[in-house]
Amino acid sequence: MRFSNGIWFQDRFYALSVEGTLAVVEEDVNSDLLRITKFGKQRAVPDSDLAATRRFRECLVESEGKVVLVFLGSARSMETVDHVEVFRLELKELAWVRARSLGGAALFLGSNTCVSVEGKKLLECKGNCVYFAASGNGGGWGVYDVESGVISSCERDFGGRTDLFQGNTTTLLCKLQRRAD
Repeated sequence: MRFSNGIWFQDRFYALSVEGTLAVVEEDVNSDLLRITKFGKQRAVPDSDLAATRRFRECLVESEGKVVLVFLGSARSMETVDHVEVFRLELKELAWVRARSLGGAALFLGSNTCVSVEGKKLLECKGNCVYFAASGNGGGWGVYDVESGVISSCERDFGGRTDLFQGNTTTLLCKLQRRAD
């Protein structure tokens, strides 16, 4: 089984296979080896139209005490994002449920980093949104409003500082936090 994404959460490692199967990986205390102890009830795949194009990537992130899965995709190209789906993991059932809200959280998804932050703690960022690095359309950041389902360019001027949108999500968050302090 090949894995595409994973997250450490509540003393377990949750790994997503390239086929969308969720596996719970734990340490075997008798042998100090890692082993898969459970599998999710259904595969995590985006809607059929997006899955058919195979132009999507997934991001696992812990947010407000839950495991969240975000699919970013496009019908046209891997360079742009025109489709976003958000799910949360029901731990008892190991089942993905479509998320209609992220609460006050803002998710920041870079090419190799996924971070959840309380939206109200970041200046000029809105909670219940997914911010993602947008390599196409001139770069910068895109934003998906979970409640409305609208994807747009993140055009906030942040005091005229366009450098906020260069680099990875960690760089962005550090700069936003300094502006808020």
